[in-house]
Amino acid sequence: MHGRQRHERNGARKLQEALKEKPVFDEEKKELLYIYGCIVEKMGKRKEAIESFEQIYEVDIGYKDVAPKSSPTTPARAECV
Repeated sequence: MHGRQRHERNGARKLQEALKEKPVFDEEKKELLYIYGCIVEKMGKRKEAIESFEQIYEVDIGYKDVAPKSSPTTPARAECV
């Protein structure tokens, strides 16, 4: 179990670095934000996940399942599309 948690933490950190280097909000940045949101949601960081999904929702409300994921009233779901 600890190995998976460490792997998720490392993945989240690498995605944060990649996002910092991506100033343009394009399809790749949306995907990076989505994956990041999914990882931190699995880690129990719901607020951080919602912030990530909200960034996507602001520019593309139809992207995957970000509409329900960006709402704080929607229960946390570990699965991502």
